[in-house]
Amino acid sequence: MALLCQRLENAIVGAPCGVMDQITSNCGIENQLISLLCQSAEIRETVSIPAQIEFWGIDSGIRHAVAGSDYSSVRIGAFMGYRMIADIAGLGVLPLTRAAVARGDEKVDGELLNEWEIDIAQLVAQGHTDAEIGDELYISPISVQRRVVEIAHKLGVRSRIAIALWAWEAGHVRRW
Repeated sequence: MALLCQRLENAIVGAPCGVMDQITSNCGIENQLISLLCQSAEIRETVSIPAQIEFWGIDSGIRHAVAGSDYSSVRIGAFMGYRMIADIAGLGVLPLTRAAVARGDEKVDGELLNEWEIDIAQLVAQGHTDAEIGDELYISPISVQRRVVEIAHKLGVRSRIAIALWAWEAGHVRRW
């Protein structure tokens, strides 16, 4: 049933949609997490949620997307939110290493960027598009795109999300 629902959503949205929501709706059990292999839509097991654990969701207000600047903004927000919650709760967050780059959880140490690049990294972390950054800094969106690639190269990362995480963790983004 979940796979049929996924096909229907794909047809309506017009974009490839995952199966997690459909499996949760069709197979979910109250107060249980589902261990799931997404690509094969295989349910492994359910895990009870302890009574003292609460989950909170945040509606980004962004229409469903699997790519593009809106998607990146939501992902950046999710990663930054995770870091803020961990900081407030006093939880240790493992430093992200070059080995994590392949998984998409990228970060490298060091102040490797000049002021101009830090400004761009800050705007990326705030979820701005290349066009918005270009307007802010009076350069073309193509120049912004080229500089974002250079920043990622200097940091040894591969995504805007990683640049945003670096800016956050290096203290270049206002925390509140």
